[in-house]
Amino acid sequence: MMGVHEMTTQLMRSLFVLVMTALVTSMAALAHEEHSAGANALGHVDFQVECIDEVRVDFDNSLGLLHHMMYVEARS
Repeated sequence: MMGVHEMTTQLMRSLFVLVMTALVTSMAALAHEEHSAGANALGHVDFQVECIDEVRVDFDNSLGLLHHMMYVEARS
């Protein structure tokens, strides 16, 4: 049978795990939201290159990121 100290320790561990899980989940959702908003906030970029449409979209987005000083994101 567990004593009061052991029960309190187990409860605190469970609470810690719950809070950390909620925090990490919230941060991941916020980061995804900021990334999505950042891509839409670039404005209109239309650099005339000869390539397939899928590549042109990535190219224009990368160019927009570079223009807005987001070099690290543009490289990924």
